[in-house]
Amino acid sequence: MALMLDTSILVDVEKNVFPTISLLKQISVYEMTEASISFITYFEYLQGLKDKSTLNRQKRMAWINQFDFLEATRTTSDLAAYLKLKYESKGIVFSLSDLFIITQAFEHNLPLVTKDKYFERVEEVNIIVV
Repeated sequence: MALMLDTSILVDVEKNVFPTISLLKQISVYEMTEASISFITYFEYLQGLKDKSTLNRQKRMAWINQFDFLEATRTTSDLAAYLKLKYESKGIVFSLSDLFIITQAFEHNLPLVTKDKYFERVEEVNIIVV
């Protein structure tokens, strides 16, 4: 099953958090062969590496680069604008990072695996909360 992983899930996998790994095994992506990440998730992950040693950074970069990387497109921008207007009119405001993560899951029709329950408010995306 193809999925999109949020940054919170990547961090849990790295830290061997059992509930997260167990769920990923249940949905057949623990090997990460069909898992995608947003360009924003990649950016957030890189930000978390800033204080790591060179060797540790290299190992983690090799690990994160195994995922399918979803690039931003004009369609990404169009859909983000649509979702922003739709949800702000309902009083729901997402950070720019979260908006793009949601948008790319919507754009690519991928379920989003996350630890963040507030994503469940998005009707356009199948959200799997750990």
